[in-house]
Amino acid sequence: MRFACALRCGVSASTAQPMRHCTTEPLAGLASAGRTMPGGLFEGGMNQSRLQGQACIRGFTLIELMVVVVIVAILASVAFPSYESYVKKSKAKTAAADLVAWSLVMENINQKRLASPTYAATTPNAPQQARRSEEMQKDFEAWAPAQADDFDYRITSTKGSYTLTAQSKGKAWCTLTLNDLNERQFQNCSVLSRW
Repeated sequence: MRFACALRCGVSASTAQPMRHCTTEPLAGLASAGRTMPGGLFEGGMNQSRLQGQACIRGFTLIELMVVVVIVAILASVAFPSYESYVKKSKAKTAAADLVAWSLVMENINQKRLASPTYAATTPNAPQQARRSEEMQKDFEAWAPAQADDFDYRITSTKGSYTLTAQSKGKAWCTLTLNDLNERQFQNCSVLSRW
């Protein structure tokens, strides 16, 4: 059974009040309920044969859509910086945890050999085992950083001390440092208050 939209606009004969709404009653139901006027017209003055091919169309006005777009844009402009800060903070904390794990490996080597391994100033340590030097593969086989995609890891060490550094790739938005005395420092890292 097809439904049609009966827009009843005008004044109702029974209540003398304007009627403006859309109904999806079957056309046959409208006629059988006695809602037609003489000449096959509905109360609003539309012909029954004219309504049979029309569907009830409902939608939003352009103003309503523009208001929704503006509200979404305002929410996005507030939420995006907060989300970006949250992601950077998470990456920095994970890099800090990588440095702590690396210092544990260094302390383990120090206990076995009674000396820290010696590396030249700021020697990069590749996160993948296959890309490390032979000496680094042997020394740091137990260490694999979780933030290798976002941070570069470097080591400076002598027989008695070491300094481990994690620096963010791309824009240098965070540099973390940890030494053999467990002194922790960070630079340009606005997302962290301490670590």
